[in-house]
Amino acid sequence: MQKLGMIQAFVELGELEDATFAHPQGNEDQARLIKMRILAEKPVNMYIVPVEYQYPSYDENGQYQPGRVTAHHEGPEFVRFLAHVEPGLEQIEFYYRGSFCLRLMGGGIWLDTYDNTAFNIESVDPVSFARMYEREERDPRILEIERAARHNSLMLQQQMEADRAQFIAMMEAMKNNVTPAPSASGTATASAGTEGTSVPPADDQEPDQSASGGTGGQS
Repeated sequence: MQKLGMIQAFVELGELEDATFAHPQGNEDQARLIKMRILAEKPVNMYIVPVEYQYPSYDENGQYQPGRVTAHHEGPEFVRFLAHVEPGLEQIEFYYRGSFCLRLMGGGIWLDTYDNTAFNIESVDPVSFARMYEREERDPRILEIERAARHNSLMLQQQMEADRAQFIAMMEAMKNNVTPAPSASGTATASAGTEGTSVPPADDQEPDQSASGGTGGQS
């Protein structure tokens, strides 16, 4: 059984969007527990990108300024791989100190925090996304599957070439061992000659005239 909780609480997060988690103000030195529910339609890799976050405040004119991200730490020494999520429902819990954004590679998800931790959805800078894509390490399992597929394809191609060469050699051998058949015109001529020289049956031959004449003379 899968317990989803309030389904309307799930928020769609795309591959070109960040889910920003601001650290509670005043507790910068303490790590906090993050609890996520994730619904995914296809395999997705999740990463944590540290950010500098400016908390909500009022300016000198008394105007309210909402909280916002002022900088992303995109360097490879900062970005952390969080988890690989397979299609279906997944729950992830981890501790983190500071503000960060959750970034996806491979597709989108539906995200909910079942401890009511607040987060904001923001668009990803295309340059940052490109850097993230270039930096992503390939899953060793996927690399092994691709290597096996290439090997199987090569073996199949070699087997097909060997079968084709064997077939061509067999056809050549058969062509060299076949005796030419008589032509149709020769067969027709032979048949016509046989029909023109037919011999009548013995019963249809006339009696010997000389024998009958000699008998009549003696009588």
